[in-house]
Amino acid sequence: MTPPARFLPSLLRARNLGPWSLVAALMLAPAAFAEPAAITHVARNGDNLYDLSLKYLDDPLLWPALGKVNGISNPYRLPIGFPVEIPLELLRSKAGGANVVHISGTVTRSREGQTGSALALGERVVDGDIIETAHNGFVTLKLADGSHVRVAGDSVVQMQQLKYVVRRKRSDTVIEMERGRVESTVAPQAGGNRFRIRSPLMAAGVRGTHFGVTVTETGAVTSDVQEGSVQVSALTSASSVRVGAGQGTVAVTSSRVAQPSRLLPAPNTTAIPPLHQKPLLDLTVPAIPGAHAYRVYVARDQAMLQVVANVTTDRPRVRIPDLEDGQYFVSMRAITEAGIEGQAALRQLELDARPLPPMTLAPEHGAEQAEGDVVLRWTRQADVTGYELELARDEKFTQTLIERKALSISETAVSDLASGTYYWRVRAVVQDAAGATDRGPFGDPRRFAVRKSLAVTPSQEGENLRLRWEGEPGQHFLLQVSDEPAFASPVVELRTREREANLGALPGGEYYLRVQITDPDGYVRPFSPPQQFRAQSFMRTNDGELVRTVDGAPLERGG
Repeated sequence: MTPPARFLPSLLRARNLGPWSLVAALMLAPAAFAEPAAITHVARNGDNLYDLSLKYLDDPLLWPALGKVNGISNPYRLPIGFPVEIPLELLRSKAGGANVVHISGTVTRSREGQTGSALALGERVVDGDIIETAHNGFVTLKLADGSHVRVAGDSVVQMQQLKYVVRRKRSDTVIEMERGRVESTVAPQAGGNRFRIRSPLMAAGVRGTHFGVTVTETGAVTSDVQEGSVQVSALTSASSVRVGAGQGTVAVTSSRVAQPSRLLPAPNTTAIPPLHQKPLLDLTVPAIPGAHAYRVYVARDQAMLQVVANVTTDRPRVRIPDLEDGQYFVSMRAITEAGIEGQAALRQLELDARPLPPMTLAPEHGAEQAEGDVVLRWTRQADVTGYELELARDEKFTQTLIERKALSISETAVSDLASGTYYWRVRAVVQDAAGATDRGPFGDPRRFAVRKSLAVTPSQEGENLRLRWEGEPGQHFLLQVSDEPAFASPVVELRTREREANLGALPGGEYYLRVQITDPDGYVRPFSPPQQFRAQSFMRTNDGELVRTVDGAPLERGG
């Protein structure tokens, strides 16, 4: 990573330096190395320690410190070409600068001619520091006047000037952007603060407002204003516009800034639930007409200073993994095709996904279970005190049939379940040394069905053939009787809610029967296996008596 090399053309334009200065800068740039303890100023004609202390440290009375470091006792005598070292310790302790008050992801800091080193919370950023954020990076800086600067992911910026005069309570800030996005909340001060953001195409200046500047992937530069107003000027012409609250503008060349337009409205975030119990935070909003992309921040504070996730997506849906449990604020805004970012919507939510629920093992989701005990099993988790389980007839668990708590093992058996569909879920419980209990969210409901087997008992009283079977309340039945096992043309087909059927007189012989059950939950079971039975044959005598026969031959008289 060599941010200084990328920055030189933009920085030279900002400082009105010519191409030979670029060549000299590249020739003087040392090989990659970690940040040194000092920067070096090569003395020119007329230089003295008073002026150098004022220039670099904003205080001429600090010349003895510079003199001691460089072995110079006379502040007025500096040989031309003498290398004067300016300790970074003094630079970072002077008035002005910016403190890193929040950082997430990968953020590096470097200076011209150096490779970057990781930027850390609490460090101080001074004039000349180049800040680069990775795709997941985000950093919030607090300036001496109370203003805040937020650098989003995939950005490269240089702090050109972070000046603050204590005795006048006046600040003068210049930030140079190469790419990405910077959002600023500039504190209005009676001292007449000046705050400017320069980019390759335009500059935005304010004295107190809340606004953003984006250098898009196409090279265009946009500005959007949430509060106050911003004066936006082209770099190479007199083109200038004032952008008010709720407006934005774009520059595609360095000579012209477009007239302000209204920002896209804030997305409707009311459908985002206030409680999320999965570690993958899944956020969806209705699409905004005219939106080409969306920017999403997740922060720990309402002011969006402590952003822990920042994502840009081309759809109104974003999924963010690996956040810790806790309270968060989500900011979402739509982005036009030109790259102008719209008004922000804010939504507060809670993430409570831990301890994670165990994985269920048996029964498998959608399985059918024969009558008898049903054993529910799940995975055992380390560092978990126990488990809690619920079983219900409906997926929303509006009426829980079984609740079992303080389970120390990863299975439990339930018995005497009627035929039907059931849902079960389990969660982990952790108890700390002080006795505080943390119950995690339940896992996704898992479905299984209990289907009791059916046995049909035929009985015959005289000519009358009756079938009886066991059943459960709410079931209904389709009964088929056939004289051959394929049931191609059943001789009896009957639908009933009763648990018996009177078939009357059937011709004597071998028959097959089967039953199909529809359970109370609407589940239609397969037909039971064919069951074979024999119907006795009868004939009547002249006096009306029944005589049981086999193949037409009388056996005995019977009633």
